[in-house]
Amino acid sequence: MSTHASPGGASSSSFLFTTLSFSFAVAVSLGLLSALLVVFYICCRGRPQNPGSALAAIPAEGVLQPHIIFVAEDDDGEGGDRASGLDQAVISSYPKFPFSAAKGGDTVCSICLCEYREGEMLRMMPDCHHYFHLLCIDVWLRLNASCPVCRTSPLPTPVSTPISTPLSELVPLSQFAADRNRS
Repeated sequence: MSTHASPGGASSSSFLFTTLSFSFAVAVSLGLLSALLVVFYICCRGRPQNPGSALAAIPAEGVLQPHIIFVAEDDDGEGGDRASGLDQAVISSYPKFPFSAAKGGDTVCSICLCEYREGEMLRMMPDCHHYFHLLCIDVWLRLNASCPVCRTSPLPTPVSTPISTPLSELVPLSQFAADRNRS
């Protein structure tokens, strides 16, 4: 019994190895090409075809709307006894201004996580001076009566709690106490 391969067997195994290597290389190449095409399609799908069409999407008021919208859902279906946010009149009384990168400060809306663009209308919370996209904060304040960042509220706390002072008054008092302790 001999363990040596015949010369004909060696050439057929090397031919098989070469064929498999070539097939594997072709399969990997096609896979990479397909992946690149999918990535290219996903990246270019949302872009406007010509630069002028991006300006056409801006509304006449000069307000650029964020792409992310959140929807409030009422889980129990009753919603009548649920705490609500602010009235539109109160929300409209909060100051609004166009965003300018030259002023510095935050550049991302904490509600939708989109960056502010030059000229977008923002609304500022009066007590804490946080600002957000106009539409984002308007919807937020209709549902919640507090700042999304620091939870400062212009509304008085409910009577059922032992403290009847509005939270917006407590925050400055706590800052005053901290300053007094440093002295």
